[in-house]
Amino acid sequence: MDENKTQEKVFNIIQDVISNNPVIIIGSGASVSYGIPGMNKLANTLKSYFNGNVFEDEKCKQNIDKFLKCLELGMGLEEALLEVKMPQNIEQIIAREVWNEIASADRQVYEKFIQGEIINLKSLFEYIVYNDPNKIVNIITTNYDRITEYAAAQTNAYINHI
Repeated sequence: MDENKTQEKVFNIIQDVISNNPVIIIGSGASVSYGIPGMNKLANTLKSYFNGNVFEDEKCKQNIDKFLKCLELGMGLEEALLEVKMPQNIEQIIAREVWNEIASADRQVYEKFIQGEIINLKSLFEYIVYNDPNKIVNIITTNYDRITEYAAAQTNAYINHI
């Protein structure tokens, strides 16, 4: 198949996807450019917290030490968290510390958003919707920040959180 026919076929596929109701999956790459901390920064936050606090419970200390050792050995944060089964009180600390880190960065993005800074995803959403009031774009994200919501709010779209 020659290059022109291949290119035309790719463009047709793209048009078909856009003309239907696509699903967009958004990961942390959309957030990192706005200063939302990634896994490495979150791991460092947890290391600092656990190295700066003393825990009396022996099981907690052992699990925290194992967790920190996993990070020292080069495991990623998610892998280390899956490797070590933390007691509920430690899981709550981890969730709180991670949330505080993300929420702080998200607040800074929100301040820029309400001052009128355009969120990069806005143009993607507008391109896909392309002035079609009946278009539905489903967005799936595992991100804890609200970058996607800020971008959608800058369009004329109706936003429904599920």
